[in-house]
Amino acid sequence: MVEEACDEKYLKLWKIHGNWYDLSEFRSRHPGGKFVLDLFQGLDCTDAFEQYHLMNDSHYKILNSLKPKYANDEKKVLPGAYSSYHNELKKMIRDHFQVDNKSIDTTDKHKMPYRWYIYLILLLIINIYGFIGWLHLKKFQGLFLFPLASWLLMVNYAHDGSHFATSKKYVQLNQIIIIFTSNLFFNYGSWFMQHVISHHYHTNDPLRDIDLQHHPFCVWHKDSVVEYIPKSKFILFFWHFTGFILSTFNMSIVHPIKFIFIPLLFWKHNDQTNKKLKDHHEIAFYNLAMHYFRLKFFSPQVHFFHFLPTFVSLSFSLFILTFPLIFHRSILFSFGPYFFSSIIFMIVTQISHVQAIAQEKEENKAQTKSISTEQEQNYNQSDFFYIQSKTSINYAISSFFSSFCTGGLNLQSFHHVFPSIHSAHYTYIFPKFFSVYYHHHHQHISKPLPPDIVSCGAGIIPPFLSHLSFVAQLGEERRRERMSTSK
Repeated sequence: MVEEACDEKYLKLWKIHGNWYDLSEFRSRHPGGKFVLDLFQGLDCTDAFEQYHLMNDSHYKILNSLKPKYANDEKKVLPGAYSSYHNELKKMIRDHFQVDNKSIDTTDKHKMPYRWYIYLILLLIINIYGFIGWLHLKKFQGLFLFPLASWLLMVNYAHDGSHFATSKKYVQLNQIIIIFTSNLFFNYGSWFMQHVISHHYHTNDPLRDIDLQHHPFCVWHKDSVVEYIPKSKFILFFWHFTGFILSTFNMSIVHPIKFIFIPLLFWKHNDQTNKKLKDHHEIAFYNLAMHYFRLKFFSPQVHFFHFLPTFVSLSFSLFILTFPLIFHRSILFSFGPYFFSSIIFMIVTQISHVQAIAQEKEENKAQTKSISTEQEQNYNQSDFFYIQSKTSINYAISSFFSSFCTGGLNLQSFHHVFPSIHSAHYTYIFPKFFSVYYHHHHQHISKPLPPDIVSCGAGIIPPFLSHLSFVAQLGEERRRERMSTSK
């Protein structure tokens, strides 16, 4: 997990394996670029340190050569000591890409393949064609091609770029890809806070995973704190549906204005603003935003790229609504692409995480003499990478078409362990990944491995139905709790 610094003296430092380091001078020499270090400044980035360095162990040598500014552990960090499970997975990854552990970590074999650049050009052409149709109120172009091409660009390029999976040799290419392929879906700045930091390092945490809180009236986790409880399944699924159609609009327009633009203007009054926030997801988002404001992470130069897509989308939506003669069509074309793309986004992403099996806690009932309950419990709670493997279900695991249409998010167990590997490789590696996971699970966990963690069916329909069933179950449980407390 990524924890913010609780003391101002740690704000401009990096916490790795218990020690706080000043990496200010190292930023210019960091092989992965300055931006990724700036993203984790003032945070406990141990998990990210282990997660993003895959192809050799040179990062340990560099870390051990640095002197901590505040040391809690004087021992040298040894390769594989943090997670035996992740160490085994890294060996599998290196074998798959045929990378020598002793070589310098500059390979791009696990990044975006060249054929993806051809797909990128084709999708950009389709996207521009659809955008022109959107401006001219053409239904097929504006309401179908435009949001569909925007989705495929975002999920296969912007999303991977935000995890630095596009290129290692040309680091800036990750940011360039994001700017040109996320026009409809998300704002550059808020996405890194909401998705890369909050979601990926606090996955399925009802208090800190902002992705579980796209809608204040939706219950998407059994431990979520939601004051409003729908009185019927119809109302429950009505709010669930509105959450599905509004998420893109929220991410690209509402969240940037609410959590970046407004705090930027009034960030000195953050204490008073924080008291006015009621929803815990708003508090989590706002606190994270204030952390980056204190670091001056949102520089004026970057602000232009942060807000350009947001203001273009918002300006066009408001402008087209000023034509009273085509009001009914203007409503459709103003928000239609957002609604259509949002439904795709939410179906692909939420059905993997909002599942009973993905939110299940281990019962820790040892069934063999070789594993004690205490050992099993400690392993469950301590190994970040094992926990990440369990936060999702996976579907259509052998389909390259499904992998491209979802940007590899049909295999989110793998993605949450190795986000810096480009999604083009997921289908090839997933069987090897699951083999290691299966072996490690039976070595450390006494509970049988549920088959649903592999696949909830051949396609997307079975997991979607089980997702709806789980949402209905959560709503019913909340209604019972409310009735029992009111008596």
